[in-house]
Amino acid sequence: MNVSREAMLALERHFVGALSAPARTWLEPVPASQLAFAGSVVRSQAGDCVADFGTVESPSCESRLVRVMNRGANPVLVHIGECPRWLAARWRDGADGIVPIVACAAGATLELTAAHDSENEFQGRIRFLVSDEVTSRIDELAVRMTTRRAYPIAQFDFNGSPIPRPFDLGNGARPYRLAVSNSSSVPLTVRFSDLPEWLTFEAGEQRRNGPLAGAFFERRAPFTIQLWARAVGPQQGVVRLETNDPRPQCRSIVLLLSAHVERPASQPAVPVAKPAIRNASSATTIRKPLAEEVETVPVALPRKRFAMRLYVLCALILVLITVAIIVRGLS
Repeated sequence: MNVSREAMLALERHFVGALSAPARTWLEPVPASQLAFAGSVVRSQAGDCVADFGTVESPSCESRLVRVMNRGANPVLVHIGECPRWLAARWRDGADGIVPIVACAAGATLELTAAHDSENEFQGRIRFLVSDEVTSRIDELAVRMTTRRAYPIAQFDFNGSPIPRPFDLGNGARPYRLAVSNSSSVPLTVRFSDLPEWLTFEAGEQRRNGPLAGAFFERRAPFTIQLWARAVGPQQGVVRLETNDPRPQCRSIVLLLSAHVERPASQPAVPVAKPAIRNASSATTIRKPLAEEVETVPVALPRKRFAMRLYVLCALILVLITVAIIVRGLS
């Protein structure tokens, strides 16, 4: 197909004009987050903002302030949507949880509060609902915190009770059990002292018998000990223990123990044979030491039995000798 020069110029003018005309639809870059955050705890990590409390001592209550600003072109309303369970977030300038933030202004102050009573690593995200007259979106702020115990936290099991109580070991058939554990990474040391003379102390393979005055055992938690009553009769005494837990109720503890160990039931005495009387019969009687009279039982003496066996043996030998002499005489 042949196209004239004027037709080619007309086509060129048409397409060049179409490409140079303004587009009806266009794209504008939108920031990853319409909100900007600032404060002493705000850190940048992989292009994201993180409110980092750092490592804090527990138990305690931490409070931090974060400034929230609008880097968009229009004013917005910001509402706190979701928050981690270990964290409380509120606006210092808004009582209903919603604050208006104008573009290119100082913004609003967000107060973050975290109460903790354990060693842990906490992480989560705060979600904000950001809306203007036309659109709405969700922005997030990551939060994290690490808690560590500053001192040991002792936990006791006083034979099934969380607190020390007077305990009666009864007849000594069951022990008193004390379990000690530590809910902190700081070592917990427990020292025992003043073991009464009627008690036996057991910890694993180690055993101590009273009386032991002063400190007699020391170990780091966790461990379990047992106390046994061993002396006969009514007994009462105390065992003392000290820890490096700074709490007054756990620093020094007194265990008040008692017992009433009964003497085992008496066993019948070993029967003793009376000495044989000269010119008496070859039988004797054994009398048991009972309150009432019992029937006597004749028992042959061991010496008489041996003598009878000896007589039988000698008689048998004499018979054999006599038979041998007779046989030799006949031959």
